[in-house]
Amino acid sequence: MLLLVMSRVINDRPCGEDVVGRPRLEPGHWGNIRYKALSRTKVRAFAQYATLSGRVRQVEATGRSRKAAQIRLEKHLEELRRTEGGVDLDANATVADLVEAWRVVAAADTTRRRVQSMDKHEYAIRHTITDPDVGIGTLRVSAATTPRLRAWLLSVSDPAPSRGRDARTVLNMAFDLAVASGQLSRNPVTPIRLPRRTAPVVEALTVEEARQVRTILHDYADAGHYRMRRALADIVDLMLATGMRVGEGTGLRWCDVDLDSEIPTVTVAGTTVHIRHQPVKRQGRPKSDDSFRTIALVEPVAAMMARRRDERRPTPTDAVFPSSVGTWWDSHNLRRLLRAAFDQADADRIHPHLLRRTMATLIDSAAGVEDASKVLGHSGVGITEQYYIAHAALAPDMRNVAEALFTEPGESSEQNGRDGHGPGAGTGNRDQKHG
Repeated sequence: MLLLVMSRVINDRPCGEDVVGRPRLEPGHWGNIRYKALSRTKVRAFAQYATLSGRVRQVEATGRSRKAAQIRLEKHLEELRRTEGGVDLDANATVADLVEAWRVVAAADTTRRRVQSMDKHEYAIRHTITDPDVGIGTLRVSAATTPRLRAWLLSVSDPAPSRGRDARTVLNMAFDLAVASGQLSRNPVTPIRLPRRTAPVVEALTVEEARQVRTILHDYADAGHYRMRRALADIVDLMLATGMRVGEGTGLRWCDVDLDSEIPTVTVAGTTVHIRHQPVKRQGRPKSDDSFRTIALVEPVAAMMARRRDERRPTPTDAVFPSSVGTWWDSHNLRRLLRAAFDQADADRIHPHLLRRTMATLIDSAAGVEDASKVLGHSGVGITEQYYIAHAALAPDMRNVAEALFTEPGESSEQNGRDGHGPGAGTGNRDQKHG
């Protein structure tokens, strides 16, 4: 009888009316959360989640209660959606919400973004974009128009141009993620162009000045028993001879040094990096792909490296220039020691990058900018020529033009006939051209 009643209710559905099925989950969303008690103190919460590829999978989490399991599951689902590259913005979403979603996605992408880059981006988020005093974290995404963002970026760039550039970089990537996720139709940051920095005047040491620098540092090392003084003189010699960055020098390991071959070399395979509130670390790759290079050493520098190899103490880092306690040498401490050496000698201070520019300028004068670019580890000659090579302000040699002002008319015409330069040269050609 019961089966008969149920059959009758089902068959009484009006003709042509279909059964409404469960709505299909959109990518990046999940269904109702269900629970299962595993024990008296353990509950499992689970839900169906649709990935960005459209595949539906079950995601679960456990807790001591239904509420604890639900909180852990929802947190896991939110993180899963963000790490997959999706952004779910509602009508009230703010710039702070968007930037936080991008930060989670970017932090999970360790293949393309270096640790120090993410540290720089997070600093821009905390101290500029979401700063309570000057930030725009509370601005709604829907109200973040290009004119408003441009005006704000220009305002924060006024005292510190790098602050505006870093904030624009993060905002551009965050809005790009929203566009790629289908939440926005266009990126309002893309059309914004901040004022460019003025190209600096490139300074480099002359050969005589470089020798004076080496004398000051070696005298400083000989005048004290602190062995880091000797390390300072040695690493400056290495940087002068190779054009290495200071982080590449402090990140050099003995396994990167080859002193037994016919031509002694060092290979730049990494660099030390600084992360705020963390010890100095070595990154297992240099600043860029083109920075990975092998550089030949001149005999005096090779002899210095051989001496250091004979005198080295075992350290966990295997660093050629370790700190006083055997860890990676902090480049900030290196710069501080460098300033102390020049203050003691009562000489003008130098910075480590000046050594790199000095090497670039010397190579350019001897072999050309292409060789200088390769030694420095640049991807092209543009950066090398604009920021690393000191050019003298020498005007073109136009003495033949000026000589016409100080010669007699007959001599001037005779000279113009010989070399074809100066006033009146080529007059016949102009007459022929105009018929």
